[in-house]
Amino acid sequence: MQVSGVSTTGRASCLVARPLNFIVRAESRVFWLSWYNWRMDFDTLEKQALGLPVKDRARLVQDLLESLDKLTPAEVQSLWLDEAERRANQIDRGEVSLVSAESVALRGLSI
Repeated sequence: MQVSGVSTTGRASCLVARPLNFIVRAESRVFWLSWYNWRMDFDTLEKQALGLPVKDRARLVQDLLESLDKLTPAEVQSLWLDEAERRANQIDRGEVSLVSAESVALRGLSI
């Protein structure tokens, strides 16, 4: 469903109240979001999410995990390439050391 150019799906719906300000109705709660809120950085978003009640954090985690199941093959490939590059950079900088497959197998058998 589209309301004034803003997509509304699932539990939350957005209605444009005036330019760059939105009302979000999530179940029984109503939140005002300004343009700044839509563009908040990760640290701010993380801090606010961690401040939610446990039940709301659990629902947020579930929704986020379910959203990962909807990635396209190209998005999955891009994420894996980013991860491979991150790991290669860690090796190049000496932040991690490589362990042989034999060592890993022997350690696994000893557990």
